[in-house]
Amino acid sequence: MKWYLVTHALLLLQDDVCNPADGTCSSTPNNANCDNNLFCDGTETCDSTLGCQSGTAPSCLNFCSEALDSCVDCLADSNCADENFCNGSETCSSSGTCQSGTAHSCSGETPLCSENLDMCVACLSNSDCDDGNACNGAETCNASGQCVAGTPTDCDDGVACTVSISNYFVLPFDEMVSCNSRTTSPTG
Repeated sequence: MKWYLVTHALLLLQDDVCNPADGTCSSTPNNANCDNNLFCDGTETCDSTLGCQSGTAPSCLNFCSEALDSCVDCLADSNCADENFCNGSETCSSSGTCQSGTAHSCSGETPLCSENLDMCVACLSNSDCDDGNACNGAETCNASGQCVAGTPTDCDDGVACTVSISNYFVLPFDEMVSCNSRTTSPTG
């Protein structure tokens, strides 16, 4: 650059050349003089009349990374979070790509993963609590993901000659035995 001939700031952005044959000067725009060293705001250019012109930012689907000079999926772990607890915590790699989390391993007394509660639970629905025994009542799953025992079936038939066994079924006594004698010999 010819600093001693430059009187206008615009000329500082251009490369000045003197023609040795006739002594005329010419200025050629030099885009490098306008570069702000930032990738995400695009490539700046030098206009011979208007000076430095802003670049056009890259059209990134998600984020633009100055550190990588490229479009990326993420800049931080929070950019990758899918808000699902059960599939684990997602992370952002150093190359700007989202990495899947490790799914929560639920077992023992809490074998199921609940997205609503963000924890491992015993049940997600009433069917998870069903023990297959209708006589002890219908088990239910409460709002905290725990099974609640049902109300057992009351098999007391009100007849003094029969005995309820564990509230599951009624065993009649031998018809030959008087109810008043309280003999406890069951039929059969």
